[in-house]
Amino acid sequence: MIPVKFPESNVTLGANQEQYEPLPVKAYQDKLGRMTCCFRLSDAEVDEIVRTRTIWHTQLTFGDNFQPVQLSTQRPDDL
Repeated sequence: MIPVKFPESNVTLGANQEQYEPLPVKAYQDKLGRMTCCFRLSDAEVDEIVRTRTIWHTQLTFGDNFQPVQLSTQRPDDL
């Protein structure tokens, strides 16, 4: 998956950190601390999802709590 920069993104996570791919996000100024990012799938990834109907998600917690996540195929209304 390729991180996608989108017009509403206002922060880039992992910028200037060699161990991370830079990730453009929209950081909301709300009590939930929401961040939204976007990825583009390669043709091979699309084929794999169609074949398996499965997406795997790994979240680095660095020993802290696993935070809620939301995956979607739809662009959020409030971007």
